[in-house]
Amino acid sequence: MATRIRQASKSDLVPLTALARRTYADAFGHSMKPTDLAFHLKQNLAEACVARYLETDEILVAEDEGGLVGFVQVGKATRESYGELVNPGDLALRRLYVRSDKQNQGIGQRLLDASLGEGVTTFLDVWEDNLRARRFYERNRFQVVGKLEFRVESNEPTGFDLVMRRS
Repeated sequence: MATRIRQASKSDLVPLTALARRTYADAFGHSMKPTDLAFHLKQNLAEACVARYLETDEILVAEDEGGLVGFVQVGKATRESYGELVNPGDLALRRLYVRSDKQNQGIGQRLLDASLGEGVTTFLDVWEDNLRARRFYERNRFQVVGKLEFRVESNEPTGFDLVMRRS
């Protein structure tokens, strides 16, 4: 079975939560204390959180014969998150992750393409030190429009997230 993209459903809750936690830890675990990582996963990627995301946002998953290998989460952009740059109808790309063993196979691009329509302004934030992700978003016409400090539970700054927008 080739990798296919489909809408996530409630039946995906357990494997989607496991994938979200795994891919976040793979991407950022090295940049924070284990206690901060554990807190972040508990506060933002527990099953109860992912269940809420399934109700409020659009989540698409990529799957192959082995199960889920990637996902994208898109919702409404808010001024609370992005300030005065946001207009009604703008979107926020909240998460786009692909398992590390499945990267560089076009799965992330397929997820992005399937989740974002043309003519819709979309915001995202990306860790400034995640050069690979930044290049990916730049190739997809996102431009840096701001910067946010990212703090973990211990209140230690881990750097900045760059706010990017595609119009």
